Amino acid sequence: MPVNAGDRIRAFREALGLTQQEMAAKIGVPFRTFQSYESGSSTPKFAYLQRLAELGCDIAWLITGTPAAPMPAPVSQPQLDAPATRAIPLYDAQFSAGKGLLPPENEWSQDVKLPEDWVRRVTGRSPKNLIMAQAEGDSMEPTISSGDEMLIDITDRLLTNGKIYALSVAGTLLVKRIQLSVSGIIKLISDNKDYDPEEIDHNTSTEIQVIGQVVWWGHKAR
Repeated sequence: MPVNAGDRIRAFREALGLTQQEMAAKIGVPFRTFQSYESGSSTPKFAYLQRLAELGCDIAWLITGTPAAPMPAPVSQPQLDAPATRAIPLYDAQFSAGKGLLPPENEWSQDVKLPEDWVRRVTGRSPKNLIMAQAEGDSMEPTISSGDEMLIDITDRLLTNGKIYALSVAGTLLVKRIQLSVSGIIKLISDNKDYDPEEIDHNTSTEIQVIGQVVWWGHKAR
């Protein structure tokens, strides 16, 4: 049984009856790059995950190992009662679980299709309210690791104690746990105890934009 993302990519390729070279050509990556996906030494970027999804791959299963639907049959065979999917906008930026990253000029790059039932089940949210982005850095370890994919509810912008949010603070992108005080001080908490909390006085001119609450994250295979 596949135990990590590389094994699951190989299992999906074999289910389609394709060689590594044929699969690499189908998703538009060099042969050696695709080999690194199957060996687990690197992970496909969202653009290539989308191409795998277009071939019928269950991306939720690929990321987490938990199928939202049965393993897809080869695309040459008819598939009945395919699960409904929802296009989740991919935020073309990494939210720093560390010191902060500047946002790119073009924030939206593409949509990622995920099984709608799975999204509702793991987040408890409506898929239409979600975006997807990636964490970068180690300050939210062991909760959120560098490279983890995150689903963010962009309609949930009212800060709540103890919850994790994606934020833009003075133009930098962060993912942090929130602690509020009656005095208007907002503490940005890192789950990694090597990082000290950061304090922001919401009554000052410090620009803080709440992008949304982080409602799900998926660890890469280690």
